[in-house]
Amino acid sequence: MSADLPSVDSGWNYYDPSASEANFRDLIERGRSANDQAYVAEASTQLARSIGMQRRFEQALRILDEAEAMLTDDMTRAHVRVLLERGRVANSSGNPGDSVTIFERAFELAKSASLDGLAVDAAHMLGIAEVSDRSMTWTERGIAIGESSTDPKAKRWLGPIYNNLAWTHNNLGRHEEALALFEKDVTAWESAGRPFEASIAVWAQGTTLRMMGQVDRALAIQESLLDHPDRRGKPAEGFTHEEIGECLILLGRDAEAAPHFRIAFERLDDRLQGSEPDRLTRIKRLAGLE
Repeated sequence: MSADLPSVDSGWNYYDPSASEANFRDLIERGRSANDQAYVAEASTQLARSIGMQRRFEQALRILDEAEAMLTDDMTRAHVRVLLERGRVANSSGNPGDSVTIFERAFELAKSASLDGLAVDAAHMLGIAEVSDRSMTWTERGIAIGESSTDPKAKRWLGPIYNNLAWTHNNLGRHEEALALFEKDVTAWESAGRPFEASIAVWAQGTTLRMMGQVDRALAIQESLLDHPDRRGKPAEGFTHEEIGECLILLGRDAEAAPHFRIAFERLDDRLQGSEPDRLTRIKRLAGLE
């Protein structure tokens, strides 16, 4: 790829898929101007991903078809990314079973080419798409690659993959294991210079402590996040207030909990309406808004 072109991944704003879409369209045009077909193919896979995140799955698949048609034998990275994004479209559109074979192909191709960052990405996605013990096996495999790799792109995946495995342990009632992983998650994000993501891992630590019955410690952690500048006014702030409210109820301080649930409802109404309506109904009731 041309040294004059920016990294394909520089187009990402993961919290704004539509802005990312515009960025990738610009990168594709720059790649075309430089007559760099490998760059165009790779940037096209990320355009497809940004579009898939907006749930325009058919359009995403058409773009991936176009990217795949550009591939030549020496474009291994772009080939892996075509597979990864096909798998993500299948998984996000409600076909996780179909995505597994695709992610496995991406993993094997990335491993054979020593593309550790993409191999960890594939293992991370297999941990999401697979079920039960197979999910944990793939997640642990991704962690092993990321921790042993010298590839910075592989290291950057450790935060998300620690998070996924920790929540799997929490869902199985293995809270001590989850807490240890969230501690590693905080460190990974701090090392990457990502304070907002580190704050999410801290929030998860507090939530796990509440599940373990260590409510006073959990409350102190959540209260420490209230002044975090990257969380104010965002859904993350709403999740913090929700957790503070849950802790206060467990401590028998229901009257103090209601204002926190009211803020949680204001911040999370749009976010939870479609995905978790029962959770939103509980927040609204505990806020005294019904």
